[in-house]
Amino acid sequence: MKDYQSLVDITLNKLKLSIEFLEITKDLKNKANEEIFEDVDAKLDERQEIIQTIQLLDSEFLTLFEKLKQEEDFEKNIVNYPKLSDYITHIKDNFKQAYEIDQVILPILEIELENVKKNIKKSRNEAIVSEKYAQESIKKMTGASFGIFIDEMK
Repeated sequence: MKDYQSLVDITLNKLKLSIEFLEITKDLKNKANEEIFEDVDAKLDERQEIIQTIQLLDSEFLTLFEKLKQEEDFEKNIVNYPKLSDYITHIKDNFKQAYEIDQVILPILEIELENVKKNIKKSRNEAIVSEKYAQESIKKMTGASFGIFIDEMK
């Protein structure tokens, strides 16, 4: 019975993470709608960490579940843990909601990413032009100054 409770505990942890994942996704949606893109990378990194943790929990769950499934009284025992099914249903709902939000915000984030890329390219080009102009100016000033020093020496 302890193993069955472990399944419930693992699933509860996954449920908590799915709620956190959904909250981050909703926050991303709000920020995208308000065109606030400063901490999008940090939020996406948080989501990725949650996904990795969930994958570890899934692996642990599946290993234990497969072991329990081999037992003769599995069907009889698993029904004594109705929360397991409830948690799994809520987890699926949370990820479904997050997926639906992602379908809305990902195009917005992709457009912003393209704008950032364009701005970086423009800034680089402006920096190159500025650097060349500065080098030309220095050459002209240095050349003019050098001529003055020669004239003064005479």
